[in-house]
Amino acid sequence: MHVEALCTMAQLAGGWSKKPVDDEQVKTMALFAVPHVQGEINHSNFFKLSSIDDVEAQVVSGMNYRITMTLEQTTSDKAAATQEGCEHQTASPAGKVAAWVHTSDPLIPGGYISVPVDREDVQEIARFAEPHLQSEIPHPAYFLLETVDKAETQVVAGTNYRLTLTLAKLLWSMKASVECNVIVFDQSWTNTRRVTSKSCGPIQFRAI
Repeated sequence: MHVEALCTMAQLAGGWSKKPVDDEQVKTMALFAVPHVQGEINHSNFFKLSSIDDVEAQVVSGMNYRITMTLEQTTSDKAAATQEGCEHQTASPAGKVAAWVHTSDPLIPGGYISVPVDREDVQEIARFAEPHLQSEIPHPAYFLLETVDKAETQVVAGTNYRLTLTLAKLLWSMKASVECNVIVFDQSWTNTRRVTSKSCGPIQFRAI
C-alpha cells in the first residue's frame, strides 16, 4: 500500500524540490507520519514503514516535506494513538492519504507516546531486551520475559522504545518475578539496535 504524507512545518511559501529518500531528517519525518495515517487505511491491523519512495521539500520558516512511502501490514491491531497538531484527509480509492504536521521547528520534537503493548514491534523489542536485563536481576538464574506492562515510543533518528517488563522464573515451589525498565534504540534502515538504559527492581516471590 502506498501512502502519501505531507508533513508541513509552516504555511506554504516556496517551490518544491526533490530530497534524497535516505536523508536522516526525511526518515524522521516518515516515521513520525506513520501512526497518523493509520486511520486512513481501511484495515484493522497496524501498518509499519516499509520504504520511502519519493520525497519533496519546501523551504518556508521551517520546512515542508511531501513524502510518498510504502507501508507493510503487521499482525498487530491498529494503534488508536493520536498526536497534537496532526490532521488527516479522507483517503482516495487508490489508498492515498495526506497528513499535515504543524511545527515551527525544523525538527519535530521527540516526545514519548503510549503504544499498545501487544504491537508486533514492541514485542520484538521486549524479546531483544530480555538477555540484556539479566545483569540487573539479583539472582544467578535466567529470568524469562513474562509480560510487557507498558510501552512508549519516541521518534528520533530512529525510534526509542521505553518499556516496563515483567520477567519471571520458577524456583522450586515459588514463582520469582521482577519488574524491569528498559530503553532500546532501534534504527531499522541501518540494522542498529541497542539498549541505552536498563534497571530492575527487587525480586518478588509467590508460592505456586
